[in-house]
Amino acid sequence: MEEAGIRVSGISKAMKNKFDIMNNDLPKMHSFEDWFRNSFRADNDTGALDIPGPDGYRTIPYNECLPIIEEAEQVLRQSGLPAGSFIGIKTVTSPQFVFWFWAVLKAGYNALLLDPNATNTQIRQLLTESDARAIIADKDALDPAEVPAAVQIYSNKGMPAAWSVRLVREASAAARDQSSPLERAGVINAADRPFGNYVIVATSGTTAAARLFVHSGETLSNQFRAFACVVKDSDRWLRPEVQDRSLAILPFNHILGFVVVFLLSQFFEQVIVFPRSKLPESWLETCRERGVTQLISVPLLWNHVARAIRAKVAAGGDKQLSRFNRLLDWNIRLRKIGLPLPSFLNKILDDVRAQVFGPELRLCCSGGGRISEETLHFMNGIGFFLINGYGLTETAIISVERGKKIQKRMDGSVGSSFVPGGLRLNEAGEIELLTDYLYCGVIRKGEYIAADFSEDNWFPTGDLADLDAQGRVFIRGRLKDLIIGASGENINPDDIEYELGSLDFFKNYTVLGMQQADDEKVLMIAEPADGFDELAAAEALLHKFGKLSIMSRPARVLLSRDPLPLSAAMKVKRSYLREQIEAQAWPYRELYLTESAREKAKEEIVVMDAKQDQEKQVKEISVDRIRELMGEVLLRPVEEISARDDFIHDLEADSLQAVSLIAALENEYDVTIEDDNFSSKLTAAFIADLLRDYKSGKKPGAAVLNAALAAAETPAAFVDPEQEAQVRPELAARVTGNPDGEENPGRVDSFEKTREYKAFAQRERGLSPIVEAFGNPYFIAHDSPLLDVSLYEGRDVLNFGSYNYLAMSGDPEVNQAATEALLKYGGSAGGSRLLAGEKSIHKELEQAIARWKRTEDCLVMVSGHACNVSFVGNFCNQYDLILYDVLCHNSITQGLKISPASSRAFPHNDMEVLEGILKRRRADYEKVLVIVEGAYSMDGDLAPVPDLVALKKKYGLFLMVDEAHSAGILGEHGGGVDEYFKLEPDDIDIKMGTLSKTLGTCGGYLAGSASLINYLRYNLPGFVFSVGVSPVLAGAALKAVEIIERDNSRVKALQKNIDSFMREAKYRGFETPAQGESAIVPISIGDDVAAFKLSMQMLENGVFVPPAVYPAVPRGQARLRFCLTSAHKENQIIEALDLLEKLIMAK
Repeated sequence: MEEAGIRVSGISKAMKNKFDIMNNDLPKMHSFEDWFRNSFRADNDTGALDIPGPDGYRTIPYNECLPIIEEAEQVLRQSGLPAGSFIGIKTVTSPQFVFWFWAVLKAGYNALLLDPNATNTQIRQLLTESDARAIIADKDALDPAEVPAAVQIYSNKGMPAAWSVRLVREASAAARDQSSPLERAGVINAADRPFGNYVIVATSGTTAAARLFVHSGETLSNQFRAFACVVKDSDRWLRPEVQDRSLAILPFNHILGFVVVFLLSQFFEQVIVFPRSKLPESWLETCRERGVTQLISVPLLWNHVARAIRAKVAAGGDKQLSRFNRLLDWNIRLRKIGLPLPSFLNKILDDVRAQVFGPELRLCCSGGGRISEETLHFMNGIGFFLINGYGLTETAIISVERGKKIQKRMDGSVGSSFVPGGLRLNEAGEIELLTDYLYCGVIRKGEYIAADFSEDNWFPTGDLADLDAQGRVFIRGRLKDLIIGASGENINPDDIEYELGSLDFFKNYTVLGMQQADDEKVLMIAEPADGFDELAAAEALLHKFGKLSIMSRPARVLLSRDPLPLSAAMKVKRSYLREQIEAQAWPYRELYLTESAREKAKEEIVVMDAKQDQEKQVKEISVDRIRELMGEVLLRPVEEISARDDFIHDLEADSLQAVSLIAALENEYDVTIEDDNFSSKLTAAFIADLLRDYKSGKKPGAAVLNAALAAAETPAAFVDPEQEAQVRPELAARVTGNPDGEENPGRVDSFEKTREYKAFAQRERGLSPIVEAFGNPYFIAHDSPLLDVSLYEGRDVLNFGSYNYLAMSGDPEVNQAATEALLKYGGSAGGSRLLAGEKSIHKELEQAIARWKRTEDCLVMVSGHACNVSFVGNFCNQYDLILYDVLCHNSITQGLKISPASSRAFPHNDMEVLEGILKRRRADYEKVLVIVEGAYSMDGDLAPVPDLVALKKKYGLFLMVDEAHSAGILGEHGGGVDEYFKLEPDDIDIKMGTLSKTLGTCGGYLAGSASLINYLRYNLPGFVFSVGVSPVLAGAALKAVEIIERDNSRVKALQKNIDSFMREAKYRGFETPAQGESAIVPISIGDDVAAFKLSMQMLENGVFVPPAVYPAVPRGQARLRFCLTSAHKENQIIEALDLLEKLIMAK
């Protein structure tokens, strides 16, 4: 096995000449068994799979794949399934697919290729329709409850090697006794237990529901015999003595990825290269690193690459972009007449190609959709050999452009049919086919139906096309997508998209027809790109539309709020999207192309809003609609949610999702739901009754609903809603009506008998097996300042768990200032500052923070947590309302509990919901206080503060921003959110912060107007009735502020480290909710146990990074929470992420 590097010389003697395979072996190949035995020979030590790992790439030869396949084959043979049964394979594009696919066939079964991104409901439907008897899935890729009872489940879960498997659940005896669809149809004889020879490929569902087409080893062998004409006409596909390397980014369940990447590589002994991650940047890097020679993909990738190159060139200015475009035009003109570009200019394009895909790439092929002429022109102009191909699930690959001249590669042709005379157009311009590699049958309701094609029965593809004199095909679109214009003319949306080309201001877009009155109108719906400029886009579209025929111009342009739905072929699902828009179920807003249209739209919106308000008043409360809203919040199909399922206990929603559901219900039914009436028994039926009470003006009965409010507070670190009824059986009795429940729990005379301790103890017992197995990642003692390294058990470890963001704690200047304050004032303030504890250094610190935060005054307190609790708990009265982000810190929610004001959470960073609450409730209260965090401590993302400031000015509210994790980090000089977002000094009313993070000491502060701070100085309980902050800490914090103000080098160093971490994490394919702006960058792990284990393994290997698990984060969203400081070095960041990658890959 090759461990590193790429074999470029010393070709294995066992490797066959590709032309020998084509000319000698291919005529004898008629089944998958023939191909398998031809490639997976015991003496074939040529590379088969190039696989990334923690120590780099390794290449597995064909003969070393064999024992892995045979190991998986034995697992399948022990299952007792009927010979010839279909087994579903639901894996991402990975080596596992290769091993499982051949194991399924070798064990005498047949394969059903499943979309790895399909929902559980879709998988259940396909398994049932195909009468499949088992499913192979990636770890946690499906819900076993959604698999039919007669289907076995296999998984690579919990096994040390990527290709290992284990049986998860036995099938019923009844299932083993039944025959397969192929045996029932007389296609196979199960008694012979033949090598599997059939594969089901499902259509993508782009234009209709998925259908199941069966291909055989013989039809696919015929496919490659027909493909021989391409090899003869082009030297790009197969080279006699060279092993080409094909990058595996297309899903293998899709016909293009299955035939052209997987089978072509395996049949002709090529190398399949697997990228490190799903990110396009990783694909390009893999091409460069692993010498990829062939890249087969869909138009989406080529458009993405073209946009990225164009954007990079444009960054050098308009002149540079103009020169580059002229260079491409010159290159194309010279190539057309057979002349090369001058060497010094060709060197420029060589460098561009090398920087994008590397110097080895010889073939770029686009399929699965129509690629724009603009992209073909741009990519071929750079020098990429980009061609276009055509295929269908039913037919495999039909044609590919094989002309060597550059003009043929750029005109949009998909080439001529592999089989002369095997393709024609009917009267409607639809492609019809008659070849010997069409599908051999279909599966419907578990039964196999053989296909019948003859001279009188050609296969209609549903694709519209034109043919030129040489028989070259130009795809125009799908027959089902045709738009019938007002005068009865046919309008093809693919033609329109082709004419419009790539639009850089959209991530993706499509054109479709929508019925309006008696006509079908042309409509464009698009997904805006980052930094979308509405006016610039409108101007560009007006120019583009002006070049279209009048009938083809889109009547409306819609901007989708969600990503457009894509099929496995990465094509927009037009039919599904049309249905969603017609049902008013797809979120979008209108893009108006002219100023007059925008003005008119504003007037129409006012009228429409009034009309919608009236409609909402009389809208029927629908249980089914409430189920749909639950599904949208939980990201689950509505079919999985019954009217009797409890949102919390049955559907396992968390508190964040409960907040989102309240917001969705309020928006849907235009009501204000009190949180007290949303505590338990949250079935769709119960919620419907609750909403009917609201709409009818009745006060909902809260006695039963609020029973949970009397429960003792479960300790914050060990909340588990599923255990609530066990901790408080009398509560369950009240809600369910259980007569055995006790109304009075009786007198408690020891702490161990309290509800609080019982809840804690139960949760602690639940965690003890994890702690015993991996150790406790909490309360780790570090006996040194927490800088880039810290002292743990006598040794230095890299520390990524500290809030010492600017390395002030442990700084010599800060230490000296603390010492001087200690000698001058002593260790304690000695009393409340109101009475005897006031020190001059307190006022100096407050004045320095006020100057730093651009406010009139500041108040410093002994604790950041107590600072929030006291302010939030006392700023508002019973006539006020507090609105807070659902991800706000515990100190804020604790303050809410003692506040007499009404309070309400809004979904994280959801300004639309927040404004909806303000519209409905602002007039009911005197003061409204909105609380957010500048940077959130668990996700590391920022609050949209400018939007909040706009709402503050619009609705007349007070805005509080907790800057514990943003002050000192954001902005050119660490000024926090106000500097970062360029706000005015008084845009934020209350700027809260801590002394314990960027300032390196301990305490909290409130900064604001002089009148506010003066009021708090005499009235805030947490200040008036508490000792003043220690002079030692005040002196250290004062010096830290001075350092930040005089020199921003630490801020810059921290921001550089954040950029480095994000870049390196992205490079390795790690997922993070952070956007690269704050010093907190969580790496998503998912499982709590895995996060515990990885944290302790990291520590054992010299890197400290603590885990964040439920209930600190929602279930299933555990993460390792990296905190960066200005003291970290780039090599330390790389070392930590390399270690994490190695540990994850070793699982």
